[in-house]
Amino acid sequence: MLIDAIKLSELVSIRAGHPIRGRIEPISEGGTPIITIKDLPNEISTDLSALNLKCVNITSKKKPNYIQSGDILFSGRGQKCFAVTINNIKSKIIASPHLLILSNLKKNVMPEYLSWYITHSIAAKNYFTQQIRGTIILHVPRTALINLPVYVPELARQKAIIQLHKGWKKEESILNEIIERREKVINNHLEKALETTGA
Repeated sequence: MLIDAIKLSELVSIRAGHPIRGRIEPISEGGTPIITIKDLPNEISTDLSALNLKCVNITSKKKPNYIQSGDILFSGRGQKCFAVTINNIKSKIIASPHLLILSNLKKNVMPEYLSWYITHSIAAKNYFTQQIRGTIILHVPRTALINLPVYVPELARQKAIIQLHKGWKKEESILNEIIERREKVINNHLEKALETTGA
């Protein structure tokens, strides 16, 4: 059965991260933890405990709009757009202003599926490629994200897609580890071969 695309704005609420003037200056004690683009892993979801976050003083007059468990953080800056679902949030956390926060998902959409769709689906990649703006710093405008067409299959299929993706990522990690070990072994053999030549 064919599925009609739905605008992302009809599935989630979208807002910007907390406004911070100038550079983000971390403090050693106290403050509020902040998630930046650099903190986000190359995964469709992560537990908050897996992130090594810095803390900042909130100086703006705007009341912080804290991140909740299940919210999705979107980065549209640079060569690649990606989204990560943040789980197990038990304290007050803010996102940097360069991130967009996707929250209040409809019940028929799983957060991890939406993160996968935004980051990895061919349809989303092609769409963002057409929407990229800028010359020095490439970025996808918020308006483009809002209008992203999203295909939402039934929940059972969403779960299957997530499980298949996670299985592949695990396999990819194992393969990369094997390649790294093999590379070390080969390099050691090459070094010994070089030594035997008297070089």
